[in-house]
Amino acid sequence: MILLLALVLLIGCAQPADNSGPTSDVPGTAPSSGFDVAFGTDEHFDIITWNIETFPKHSRTVEYVINSLLALQPDAVAIQEVWDTQAIREVRNALPGFELYLPPDIDDTGLAWLCNGATVTLLKPGYQIFVDDNYDFSYRPPAVLEIRFKEQELVLINLHLKCCGDGVIGDDYWDEERRRQNAAQLLDDFIRQQFGERSVIVLGDWNDSIEEPESTNVFWELIQKSDHFQFADMEIALGNPDAWSFPYYPSHLDHILISNELFEAFEKPSASVQTILIEDALPGGSDEYWNYLSDHRPVGLQLEL
Repeated sequence: MILLLALVLLIGCAQPADNSGPTSDVPGTAPSSGFDVAFGTDEHFDIITWNIETFPKHSRTVEYVINSLLALQPDAVAIQEVWDTQAIREVRNALPGFELYLPPDIDDTGLAWLCNGATVTLLKPGYQIFVDDNYDFSYRPPAVLEIRFKEQELVLINLHLKCCGDGVIGDDYWDEERRRQNAAQLLDDFIRQQFGERSVIVLGDWNDSIEEPESTNVFWELIQKSDHFQFADMEIALGNPDAWSFPYYPSHLDHILISNELFEAFEKPSASVQTILIEDALPGGSDEYWNYLSDHRPVGLQLEL
């Protein structure tokens, strides 16, 4: 049986937020607004997935993340690879109005949510799915938030699937591709059975490509059910490798899946999905991004709801 395990809200009312903003000695920063990179708007629901590699990978990573998110102004951020809860608290405290949600097993999963409390209402405490059936999710049960943005209710699922493999979907239970394929099938069944006609967004580090042919595509179960699901970032995956989310071993691994309840919003001219090139706002470019932030780029989705 799939058990739902409540997430722990680690930032409480008793702990005052530090809204002083980032320090100004980080290259390219503006203390009040962060780096010179734009994303979020008042008109859209702006959501980002970001694997912030072994966060924090450097003593200045917290400053860089703060400057990035101050500039991007997202409504929600699904984060992977959080290995220091105090560091992510520091990020939250520097983002006015933001709330931080972490699962009880954050030290094992590395999954976290940041949400803008001024634009997003949490409908119930966060929770995890596949807690007792998490092998195919690389022992990282996805973290779920149910929220309201304006008048629209949304289910948000943050995941980080098993890495690596040889590009072949093997028969062994331990095969990396097989585990990612199994995870996709479990998600398909769970979303359609548990969430019915609700609007669902699944995002995170899926650790595999979505543009491959059926024979090697571990996510084919979701792709072929185009009446139910759509990878919003498929055009990125099929496009210029310069825009892929994992540039240092060029591949596009970070994806955003939407359920059919959101197809109409995604088809609007105002909708967009993009790999966010924070390195373009840094004097040191991609080297500076790698050294201080991550080997993954954030991927963002904007929907007018």
